[in-house]
Amino acid sequence: TLAMLKQLHALNLGLHAGAEPDDAGRGRLAEIVRFFQETGRPHHEDEERHVFPRLRASADEAMQQILDRLQEDHRWLDEDW
Repeated sequence: TLAMLKQLHALNLGLHAGAEPDDAGRGRLAEIVRFFQETGRPHHEDEERHVFPRLRASADEAMQQILDRLQEDHRWLDEDW
């Protein structure tokens, strides 16, 4: 995920610098979109279904706060998808 975000950031910097997207840039963008559609969403769904409930069983308050933040991030990402 971080590698895809770095690639997206690099493409964005090029656009802000006035560079027109070339075929290679458009191809990388298509790969990034495909990754987040085909890998990112299912990854978040797996976390919500299998990982978060087990971690929620913990009495650790810091863990609860982290999970609250992650679930909020997931909701925002889901809205943007």
